[in-house]
This record gives sequence, C-alpha cells and structure tokens, in this order.
Amino acid sequence: MQHNNAYEISIFLEDQELDVIPSNLSFTQRDSIYQLYPVASLKFNDIQGHFSEYLSFINGTKVKIVYGTIDEYFPCEYTIVRNSIPDQQSMHSFGGISEISLLHYFSFNQTKKSFAYKDEISNIIKKLTSSFSNRTIDVTENKGTWYQSLITDADFMENQLLPFSYSSSASKTPFFLFINSNNEFNFQSYNSLFSKTAVEELKFTKKGTPEALGRDSIHTIFPYQPNVNNIRHTLHSYFSTFDKSGTNVISDDSIKDFIHNGKQIPIIANLDNFTDYQCLYSNDVDDKDIKNNNLGLKMFQKRDCFTIDKVVVVTTLNKKLCAGKKVKISVPTFSDKEIEELSSRYSGEYIIESSYHTWNSTQGNTILIISRQGTKLPNTYRNASKIIKE
Repeated sequence: MQHNNAYEISIFLEDQELDVIPSNLSFTQRDSIYQLYPVASLKFNDIQGHFSEYLSFINGTKVKIVYGTIDEYFPCEYTIVRNSIPDQQSMHSFGGISEISLLHYFSFNQTKKSFAYKDEISNIIKKLTSSFSNRTIDVTENKGTWYQSLITDADFMENQLLPFSYSSSASKTPFFLFINSNNEFNFQSYNSLFSKTAVEELKFTKKGTPEALGRDSIHTIFPYQPNVNNIRHTLHSYFSTFDKSGTNVISDDSIKDFIHNGKQIPIIANLDNFTDYQCLYSNDVDDKDIKNNNLGLKMFQKRDCFTIDKVVVVTTLNKKLCAGKKVKISVPTFSDKEIEELSSRYSGEYIIESSYHTWNSTQGNTILIISRQGTKLPNTYRNASKIIKE
C-alpha cells in the first residue's frame, strides 16, 4: 500500500493484508550483527477492541511487514511473541493501543533434533538455511564431524558452529551470524563485511539547507564508546592447551595482534596486564582439525574489540541500510582558524552494527548504530601517542 506518494507500507496477518491506513499504526524493525534474529515492535490503534476480540494479534500469528520508500522496499516475516493492550482508552470497552512484539519467523520454523555432519562449517550452514532466497555465506576451514544433539538448527549454528569458525582469508577477524531486517541471511567474517563497497555515503549537513533534505543527509549524530569493561577481556588473553606429548602449554596474545588494516584503536590501556584466561581444545588427541577450531575460538573471543568505536546516526528512511552493510560518513569539524574540514576522528567507513527502521504514523526514519575498530589519526591529536596501535 502506497502512502503519501512516498512510502510503501503493508502489514499481512497469516498472508492476508491488514485493511488499515498507515496513520493508524506505528512500528520499528531492528537487526544486529550480534543477534541471529531481527525483531520488530508494532503499535496498533484498536480503540474499540475489535481486533483483539477476534484474535487478530494472538501469539503465534505470522506477520509480514513490507516497508520502505515507493522506490525501494523489502518484506520481512515475523511471528507474534507477545501482545497486550496496557491502557484502556475507551469508556465502554477494553480497547486501546495494542502493543505487539515480533520475532523473525525462522525462530518458530525449527524443531530440536539429533544429527551428525561431517563437513565444513560453511557447508553445514548452507544446508540448514536453504529456505532463504538471499544469503551470503563465507567459506570456512573447519572440517570434521559436528554433532547436533537435541537442539534446534539455530542453537546449533550459534553455539556449536559459530564460535569455531575460521578462515585464513578472514585476516585474523571473527565471524558473525545474523539475519537482517530485509530477510537476508549472513554468515561472514568481519574482514569480509568491511571489504565490501559502501552501500551509501552519508553526510552530516547543516539543518535548514537544501542538502539536509537529501537521502544521504545525516539529521543527527551521536558519537560514543561502550563501557571499556565490556571489551577488557580482549586486551590481553592467556590461552591454555595440551600439546601432543600431554604437556600443558600457555600462550598469550593482545589486542595489538588483531588490529584490522593498520588502524589505531582509540583506547588507552596497560596491555601488560592479563585480562582473560581461556582453555582451548588439546592437541594430544588424534584430530587434525583442532588447530583451525582453536584459531576460530581465539577469533571469537576477540569479537567485541572490532566494534569499539561507535556512532549513532539518524537519517531519512533507507531500507538498504541494515545490519552488516558498510557505509561511509562525512562529518565536518572546524580548525583553529574556523576553516571547515572533515573530521579525522569520525569521518570514514563503518559497518552497520544495528539498524532501526521506524514508522511513527506520519513519517519514516532510519536510525543506525555504526561501528569500527578504529581509524588513523594525526600525531598532533591529544593522546595520539598513548592509544593502542601496531
């Protein structure tokens, strides 16, 4: 359904389109490279309570949201996992605003099962996700026998396969497993995600100018760094294993060993301190695949250190911008002589870590959490000599 000659908005319940005008509802679609399933929340004006009475939004209902601009829109299917009308807004009925929580349909299309696979991790994931028409799966180097023991395919992929995933072409970066809000399945290394061409170049423009109305305009920008305690375990780690003679071998690595593309990481830390300890699988058993599996575990332990530097941007609705895509942003700053120039600290390329596509009953927006490990900064910057670098 087209709305205001600008948006495409359709809601389907059990494959039947909901006959309601878009101004009578609001919703948000969210995805993340750190979560397998995209989620959505929907608010629907049901003042008379008729939709609730006739079981329209009961748990387990299949919901398809088709959303975007009239030139570019994407469908994504969900299942209702919670519904309520928390506030009564009618004097003579229980009607009000229905609040509905949705989880991607893939979570409900599975069963717990037991099975053994003797194959590469990437090939196993291909078999388990054959229902997706759009998917990107990087090749791994983890041969061997993998046991799915009375768990769902999703649990198997997330908890048994993903932590071990390794590829020499990933340039010492970890893998991510996620479905974005355009219903695209992704199993890719960080290096693979960052090597792609940026899908959009966004510019932070002055408000009130013609440029601020463009699709590539950043309306609002909020730089931030997460709590350093959340990534402290990646700074300097001990790893313990047994070699083929049964001798306990201790090794260590630091975040400096995993700097991607020679960037500088904007954190000051004493890397002489050990901040984590992890046991790896032992080499004293007859399994030639243990080496790559242990390398995968090391990469997985470092995942959080690749998304240290974050920026939140708000822009015009753009459904191309979803989790896992790369963007380039231009952020102005001013020199001591009030000359406008590009910010070395915040301009550049980022991965979309998480996206929020919203409809507030009148207009649509896209909110992005974009992140990267670091950037290259001039030596004249304060603390430039103290931050983490190769």
